[in-house]
Amino acid sequence: MPPGIPAELAAVRAALGVAAGAIGQRLAEKRLAVERDARLRTSLLAELVQAGAEPDPGTRRRALDAGWQLDGWHVGIRIDVPDSVDPVATRPEVLRAFETAQLHALVVEQGRGWGAWTTFPEEPSTTELNRHASAARRAQWLLRSTVPSAMGVGRLYREATGLARTLGEAGDAARLAATRSASGYFVHVDRLGLGRLLLAWTRTDTFLPAARSMLEPLRDQPGDLLATLTAYLDAESSLTETAAVLGVHRNTVAARMARAQELLGVELTDPDERLALHLACRSVLFHS
Repeated sequence: MPPGIPAELAAVRAALGVAAGAIGQRLAEKRLAVERDARLRTSLLAELVQAGAEPDPGTRRRALDAGWQLDGWHVGIRIDVPDSVDPVATRPEVLRAFETAQLHALVVEQGRGWGAWTTFPEEPSTTELNRHASAARRAQWLLRSTVPSAMGVGRLYREATGLARTLGEAGDAARLAATRSASGYFVHVDRLGLGRLLLAWTRTDTFLPAARSMLEPLRDQPGDLLATLTAYLDAESSLTETAAVLGVHRNTVAARMARAQELLGVELTDPDERLALHLACRSVLFHS
């Protein structure tokens, strides 16, 4: 070995050691900054969701400072991943999938996954909503190529209170999506149908609001259609037995049931529709 080479090698090793230490420190600092930003996003979203009402001025101001538009119309998205996936470190992959799919949404680390949402300044058309749903499905397909995930998409709701509601629906849909490999582990509430989704919601905090939403067309209708529908389903669709329970004529029950089905837009010969309605009626009447 030529003279002086050992000294030069030692100097290079020392320099590399210093550089490695500096790079390690920068990476650690970057990770801390990323985690801090994630905590701020997570905390802010938790405040908005847990409030369940119009946020206080301080929370609204922090949301606006973060670039979150609380006014307008929101469509919530929930992505669930296994415990082995780090939501903070993996968030860039979600952002890339969304960008590639042209899905414009805010993404926030939330528990075992991410909460996301798209805000429309004006009420979107059916075409816009269909385009959004297609983009969400493509984003899920792209994401699953690298990350085991299940995605749920909620319905369209307005203002800050609507944001919490659509994210809640998206969370329920994501839990259901985790069991649906045939759909690409993707469930959209509107496309699935509220009736069938109610079956998966019976053990969630959002079941009662969903049940009330489903039965809203019967509210304040003459003839107490909700009580008639419940009695009819309890009696296994027997007009005679329902009439006896309610103390009215059989033809009255038949007329009320025809009106209820028309208002709800359901077909009681479908067993899924019947079960969903029965659960909804029981839940609403129990809490009324």
